[in-house]
Amino acid sequence: MIHSFLSFLLVLAGMLSLLACSAAPKTDTCLSTVYVGSTLGDAPLKTLLSIATETKVDFIKWNLTLTTSAEKNRFLLTLAFGESQPNTLGFKQGGQQRSLDGTYTTSSSNSDDLNGDIYHLKSSRLSSELLLIKVNDNLFHVLTPEK
Repeated sequence: MIHSFLSFLLVLAGMLSLLACSAAPKTDTCLSTVYVGSTLGDAPLKTLLSIATETKVDFIKWNLTLTTSAEKNRFLLTLAFGESQPNTLGFKQGGQQRSLDGTYTTSSSNSDDLNGDIYHLKSSRLSSELLLIKVNDNLFHVLTPEK
């Protein structure tokens, strides 16, 4: 059972695509996977994402690209957030956007409380690493730093 952020279940529908890596040698192949989804935007999640606590956030749209290569695993996370625009899927006044990039590693957990692959996203723009557990091929769950 996952104890942290049950209300922030990060539903990410996976779309697999192969992309060329411009920085990688021609013999190296890169695999990029793109996930999109949304979560609520309360104080604990805003803190994890380095969004000011006074910022009005009804929900957050996520676009996460994970790129795997022999050299280094990289990620690009684009966030759109703000106050919900009534009767739309958007935000009042267009909301705010933020892009984070960095590296990621994975680890496995087989404890009674947490079972699966954990993605550790590290960026200079985050105060601490962002932890996501892969529930299945199309679903991630945001974890607190304490997991």
